[in-house]
Amino acid sequence: MKLKINYLLILIFFLGILLRFIKLDSFPVSFSWDEVAIGYNAFTIAEKGIDEYGNKYPLLFKSFEDFKLPGYIYTDALFIKALGFSDFTVRLPSALSGAFLIIAVYFLFKKIFSERIGLITSFLVAISPWALQFSRAAFEANLALFITVLGITLFFYGFKNKIFAFISFPILFLSLYFYYSQRIIVPLIFLALLFLYRKGISKNLKQYISGLFLALILIAPMIVQILGPQGAKRIAEVSIFSNSSISSEYLIAREKNSDKFYSFLINRRSPYIFETLHGYFQNLSFGFLFFGDDPSTRHRSFAHGLLYIVEIPLLLFGFYLIIKSKRKKEKFFILFWMLIAPISSALSKEAPHGLRSLTLFIPLLGIIAIAIENLITNHKKIIVLFLFLYPLSLVNYILSYYFVYPISDSYSWAYGHKQMYERIFSLEEKYERIVVTGDYWKPRIFYQYYKRSLPEKIEKKGDFEVLRKYFFASTYWDNGSVLDEKKIKNLKENRMLLVLSPSEYEGIKNSPNYSKIEEIRDYSGRKIVFVIGEWNSKNTD
Repeated sequence: MKLKINYLLILIFFLGILLRFIKLDSFPVSFSWDEVAIGYNAFTIAEKGIDEYGNKYPLLFKSFEDFKLPGYIYTDALFIKALGFSDFTVRLPSALSGAFLIIAVYFLFKKIFSERIGLITSFLVAISPWALQFSRAAFEANLALFITVLGITLFFYGFKNKIFAFISFPILFLSLYFYYSQRIIVPLIFLALLFLYRKGISKNLKQYISGLFLALILIAPMIVQILGPQGAKRIAEVSIFSNSSISSEYLIAREKNSDKFYSFLINRRSPYIFETLHGYFQNLSFGFLFFGDDPSTRHRSFAHGLLYIVEIPLLLFGFYLIIKSKRKKEKFFILFWMLIAPISSALSKEAPHGLRSLTLFIPLLGIIAIAIENLITNHKKIIVLFLFLYPLSLVNYILSYYFVYPISDSYSWAYGHKQMYERIFSLEEKYERIVVTGDYWKPRIFYQYYKRSLPEKIEKKGDFEVLRKYFFASTYWDNGSVLDEKKIKNLKENRMLLVLSPSEYEGIKNSPNYSKIEEIRDYSGRKIVFVIGEWNSKNTD
């Protein structure tokens, strides 16, 4: 029986590897701005020990006026150092962590429930749309999730193993270096473990306490950074409380009401509480979990939710079983994990959010596994139906992911930048100046990524970032303006290569100084992303 389970686990693991690694560098069909920023900084760290701005081994990486945590970047730098800089190596840490999460989940649920539930949960993780979506791109949260689950798993096995007891808390808290949501989730999980499993901890108390002190030492530099101005900037960037428009009507109402009693009752914090609760329950809604209500198309495949529709009855049945269960500690721990997982997303401006609530799918799949295990034991005829529906659901997801999703949502993955720069690189020697639009994200980091160039001094000239002959226009959120004829003439260059957005092209296409060279379209071929052309001020009517 033990040998059979080991073989099944190996098969599940290799299934998970196949689903995560097949055409990893090609699907998703392009690299998003975050992947490019992560990959480029990992490359510069691997090559010179500096970030894109020339800072030596930083603890936070400035990127897009934001600050990225260092965990994924330094991990990726190791892979780039060993295997070379490529699209594959940039996504490799996420894919590997997604694969090894299958193993970690098996041992976790085997320990707190049973070997069979551990095996079923590992299978569900291997094929889950939620797990696959975030394992196939360079998402920091995916690596953070694996480290978090690994730390929790080692905690349970530490009851009988001193080494596991010692390293469990350091590994658990190490996840704070990888993704911002862990700042909320990890301390709460840590407190729940201390409260629920006091007796287990007492068996190797010295090792757990020593490990906790080590964990505090390890995360001290990150705590300083998070509490500093850079960390505060990140919080302000995503926090729902930095959105003043939410409370603007309440503030106006208070100003217009002369009665101090009613003015006091019209509390400007009320709409923030409302929006937070709204976001929280959206993350637990069936629309979000099963029907693709996440507003970011990078978080889900086309016409798919984060979980399979077939899992709806299993999740409901699993809830019934776990609430009914007499195993109070395990029941409380899984439900507590599920309830805290959406908090980070609820406190942010964008909710629901499959990335910020990524840890949620572990307890949900565990609950589904409990339902499946019960059906296998007590309702063998019903389980036959799911043995048919699960492969069908997986095949449907794969077909959507590889064939439909690239056509429907390539734009959200910044498709077109690679194709545009490949064409520009083939033309750049003919021009003294190359101007790139900022209408579609920040173009400079894409140039550096696809050029594979080491960091150089970036000059600021008006609305442009200047790097050698390249002029990268500012984005709209940096108060950048469109590249119109007046702005182009102000550059005072006779002959330039221009990369314009479709709307910018419409404003300049009739100029006698402009001639179009090529259009760059999205993956479907239906939408123009960039228009490449030449500006020659010597041309006349």
